[in-house]
Amino acid sequence: MQKSKTAKLILLATLLIAMILMSSVVFPVYATVSAMNISTTIETFRTFEIEGFVVHAKRIDIFKLGQHLIQLEAKVTIDGRVITIKSDPYPFYKLLPQINQRYRIQEQNLAACATQTSLPKYYWDNILFVKAPGSSYYWVKYDHPDNVETYYPMQINKAYTLNGASRQHEHIPRYILEDAKYRSTFVSIAGLLGPIIAGLLLVPELVSKVVAGIIALVGAILALIGYIIRWFIENILQTELYDGWIYTWGYGRLVFWGWTLLAWWYMSFGAWRDWGFFVLI
Repeated sequence: MQKSKTAKLILLATLLIAMILMSSVVFPVYATVSAMNISTTIETFRTFEIEGFVVHAKRIDIFKLGQHLIQLEAKVTIDGRVITIKSDPYPFYKLLPQINQRYRIQEQNLAACATQTSLPKYYWDNILFVKAPGSSYYWVKYDHPDNVETYYPMQINKAYTLNGASRQHEHIPRYILEDAKYRSTFVSIAGLLGPIIAGLLLVPELVSKVVAGIIALVGAILALIGYIIRWFIENILQTELYDGWIYTWGYGRLVFWGWTLLAWWYMSFGAWRDWGFFVLI
């Protein structure tokens, strides 16, 4: 009996040590690689069931010249059509935007501050952006199109698109984001992508399923990073006005005898404006 208990304890201890090593493998590798100034990658594979679809996802941690980059891939099959999303390599430290706490202001003061801004601004993709962290009168959470004073000022519940030189800047109304947080799903947000996808595919009956597939892919990617949907909406998508932005560009498709065989585009989200995700349908 004693030997049996001892064997079980040894097995449990071994499993515990293995779990600790697996969970902390990234940081020792990063330190070693940085010291030796060499490159390496770590690949993590996961399978998720999201929105009723099975998603196969992969996270690639890239350690190169003292940098830690992260790249994500996810794939789902719907009615025989494979939908994939793949990100560009992106610095790991930028996943959580560094917000300057000194510029935080109460929500009830936003409207008053909007008339006293003198905000720092600049043009990006031929669209005027406000620059974080803003001014002493108005806090800007992250760089975004200037809907404080220029484009539909303070109309935070209006859905619209600003056409830049190379990208479409899709404004997400506050009520949609709040609804998505409450439901902890991207269904309402993805609905904004419906017209874009319909135009690319020209197959209306597939659009709803493709949108559902994209929801599942984005959910899997957030799970790989360790972010829940509500956290992502509050910290990455929502601005200081509690509305949000999605950027899309690089549209294309392959057509044969009137049938759309492939369609693709890039997209990025809010504070992750510069992190492109390639979507292939």
